[in-house]
Amino acid sequence: MAGRRYAGDPGRMKPPRPRRERLGALVLPEALDATCCSARLIGNRCVMVENHRGLCALGQEKIVVRTECGLLGICGCGLTLSEVRTDAMVVQGTITGVGYLEDNHA
Repeated sequence: MAGRRYAGDPGRMKPPRPRRERLGALVLPEALDATCCSARLIGNRCVMVENHRGLCALGQEKIVVRTECGLLGICGCGLTLSEVRTDAMVVQGTITGVGYLEDNHA
């Protein structure tokens, strides 16, 4: 056994220590800006719109939401507002499209 090296029990070895690297100037993405609108689509049944500025149009097939970036249109069937807060709203139904509209289509 003189030629063999014993590595020890791998289960008892300590994991390598993570390197501590210095971060340069931290740049936050635009989505973290408090005025930017965020629309989260969950499947084709629910859209959560954050940082909205109110409703422009409300119908079962189309809901138009005013945002800092323009008018956000949500199209579908059986659309309803299930939750409305000053900072967010939730639209439910069968959603077929979400996108920004021209100002004259509201």
